[in-house]
Amino acid sequence: MKITAGVFASFDDMCWSIPSERAFEIVHKVSWGTPTKEEMQILAGMVACYHHMITMPEKLRRTRVRQLREALKLAAKQPSEPAE
Repeated sequence: MKITAGVFASFDDMCWSIPSERAFEIVHKVSWGTPTKEEMQILAGMVACYHHMITMPEKLRRTRVRQLREALKLAAKQPSEPAE
């Protein structure tokens, strides 16, 4: 499992959005500021993850939620990336 940009976890050849301070900063910036192209791409990925989570079968969704919780634990152990 790999954590990318503090907002995505990669596992099983997929990339999933994880709740993080950085993700909430991006949502706030999109709502109230001027987001960069990179932030808009991150937000698009977050929306796509939400769509897939809602439409997938329940058994698979439970598996993904377990994996995402593991990713959150892993992300909490990693040092945070410096702000740009």
